[in-house]
Amino acid sequence: MPLYEYKCDSHGSFEVMLSIAERGRAVCCPTCDSATQKVFTMPALRNMAPTMMKAHEKNERSRQAPHVCGSTCSHSHAKKPQPKVPEGQKPPLQSYKGSRPWVIEHA
Repeated sequence: MPLYEYKCDSHGSFEVMLSIAERGRAVCCPTCDSATQKVFTMPALRNMAPTMMKAHEKNERSRQAPHVCGSTCSHSHAKKPQPKVPEGQKPPLQSYKGSRPWVIEHA
């Protein structure tokens, strides 16, 4: 269930866990039982797996200033040398050695 944050003018903010179906209902302060306002906050992205968080941060940085590869890049751009194929012949087929989660195989 989602966790919603509300603010009481007298007692400050507090959190309430509500189902999505109840997200629009009025919530009263648990201390003084007065009307409250819903506070819109950023989602808790720090609960993501570290690899997902790193990817998210990289995407956020590149939104305004995309990474442009060049001589100062820290990653390698070296390509494997391709074997020479005699004229008139097709190059040999190459297979992918890693896992392929995007492939749907049929039985």
